[in-house]
Amino acid sequence: MSRLLPLFTDVEQLKAQEAEGHKSRKKSRRSSKQYSSTEEDEIMSMHITLVNFTDQGIRNVKESPDRYEAFKVLAEQMGLTVMGVYYTVGHYDMVVILEGSDEAATAALLKVGSLGNIRTETMRAYSVEGMRKLVENL
Repeated sequence: MSRLLPLFTDVEQLKAQEAEGHKSRKKSRRSSKQYSSTEEDEIMSMHITLVNFTDQGIRNVKESPDRYEAFKVLAEQMGLTVMGVYYTVGHYDMVVILEGSDEAATAALLKVGSLGNIRTETMRAYSVEGMRKLVENL
């Protein structure tokens, strides 16, 4: 599945939600041409970002939900969709799931990182179907 889902949810319900989500995302995607150089770059991809607070970020942790809201607005202006944000306990402080072009995701994360509150590590994510397409010609 292309997004994190809660445990103990009915599998058929998850499949229906996923199918419905794909339909609505296809209809509502925005063009991010300002961050793309070719048609190929405009492909919407999933990005999973692992976030750690810096010393500055943890000192101002009470402002973190407000900073997230500001990031969400910025991301949408750049043609990204924030699919999910989770505060976590452990090695990372947050997980952010984005959908959009590689260029828009990179630009948005560089911009927010330059503010000094977080450090990020981002991974390009593939659905099972996306992975099938990648490996079918191996």
